[in-house]
Amino acid sequence: MKHTLPVIVLAGLIGFGCSDALAPLQDLLPAVPSPVDASVEPGSDTVEPSDATSSEDTRGPAYLSFTAITPDVGTPDGGDVITLVGDGMERVKRVFFGEYEGTNVYATSSNLLLVTSPAHPPGSVSIRIESNDGQSAVLPNAFLYRYPLHIDSLSINQGSEWGGDLIEVSGSGFSPDTRVFFGGRPGIGTPFLSDTELAVIVPSHKPGPVDVVVATNTQSAINELGFTYLAELRHLELAPPFGPLSGNTIVELLGNPIGQIESIQIGGEDAAPFAPSSSESALQYFLTPPASETGVTDAIALGPIGERTITSGFTYVDDEGPLEILTTVPDETDV
Repeated sequence: MKHTLPVIVLAGLIGFGCSDALAPLQDLLPAVPSPVDASVEPGSDTVEPSDATSSEDTRGPAYLSFTAITPDVGTPDGGDVITLVGDGMERVKRVFFGEYEGTNVYATSSNLLLVTSPAHPPGSVSIRIESNDGQSAVLPNAFLYRYPLHIDSLSINQGSEWGGDLIEVSGSGFSPDTRVFFGGRPGIGTPFLSDTELAVIVPSHKPGPVDVVVATNTQSAINELGFTYLAELRHLELAPPFGPLSGNTIVELLGNPIGQIESIQIGGEDAAPFAPSSSESALQYFLTPPASETGVTDAIALGPIGERTITSGFTYVDDEGPLEILTTVPDETDV
């Protein structure tokens, strides 16, 4: 009973409010363990303390986000394999393109996710991902549905070497960033009208056929040799420059560019094309039409981009009788 007295004395001191006097004695008392929570496994008589320092993550689910998508363009028919880049991708179970759900969702890592795009009308849509623990993330206007670039037709297929013609391009897959090129030179203006129509001013280019290309930042389509630049009609002349009133004189058209002449008129009448041999162009030789009176007359060469007048280009002479000098070219000589 030797330990009873100190306990009683201590109790009395505490009762008289002398707790400060106990401070030196507290070091002599045996340590008393702090109370702990405990849990009992069903069917067990053993009481085990709960593990307050368990290694289990008690911070809640990891953050879910994504910052990039590639490619960011696909066909309205769907079926494109898309890669999403972000965090927590291994927990994503559903991916939505607008209101349409993608298929074949598969995470290759915690940062990469593959999904097959669903069919969707053309236009820009947001991408939403959902995890199995209820989290979600959205990337606004992240994916563009459009048909592949394709050129169906051009409203014109030839024009002046100086450009300036308005051309309309029909096709599919066009968008506001679509541009049109002629032989590598960009068309003038903003061509986008709709996803099937473009309109642009043709730039200048040296004469000859060129490719027409429509292109965006991610794809392109080509109409090979779809447009021909034509040289403006320059100096032209007829040889010989005279013939009888009865016509049918074979005249050769000389000058540049001969290959762009579609027809000629002499004295206001059409001259018939004539080919001396199969190896020569029928648009280089012509038969003069008959005329009603002798004299000098103009000839007009007609081409696809205009006409050129050959002033005093042909002289009609009498079918019979001596030749008469009507004019000289040049009309001045050195003395």
